[in-house]
Amino acid sequence: VRGTDTCLVSIDHTSGAVIDEIGCVSVIAVGVTVNSAGEFYATSSLGTDTGLFRVDFVGGNTVYIAQINGDERAIEFGPNDVLYAYGEEEFGTFDLDNGGQFTLLNDAAPASAAGIGLDMSFNPSTGVMHALGCTLTGCELHAIDLDTFVFTSVDLDSTYVAIACKFCLFSLLFRK
Repeated sequence: VRGTDTCLVSIDHTSGAVIDEIGCVSVIAVGVTVNSAGEFYATSSLGTDTGLFRVDFVGGNTVYIAQINGDERAIEFGPNDVLYAYGEEEFGTFDLDNGGQFTLLNDAAPASAAGIGLDMSFNPSTGVMHALGCTLTGCELHAIDLDTFVFTSVDLDSTYVAIACKFCLFSLLFRK
């Protein structure tokens, strides 16, 4: 995030230096994910542009899809390109074929801590969705059962695992 823009950049993983700026959009993206077709989606819950957006970083365009109900900041595509969202004690899906309608699947997620959903990561090889939720006192990593929508604590002290998985995915996409 730079000012009121969100920019997609490639970063040298050893030094952390920006190698190239791919593009910017004028929405402060809080959650970002990409579907199997390579389309980027973002949530923004800051400033005047709040909602779910489809993002074209190269062209600099955003398409507003839907208002977010609460704080569904973390988003991630799961099996069959279903878009999952996680926020303050809410877990659900956005139906992209139906105007981005949000369906609440679990209103007590995670059960162990009322926190803000920071990020999610889905591993298609294992079928496991992870969510990282944080409060003022710390973060928790959870595995989410996508059949029952129950959160199970994986590592109570983790702060980076889910985020690192997503950044690995993005770096692999741009190395093709």
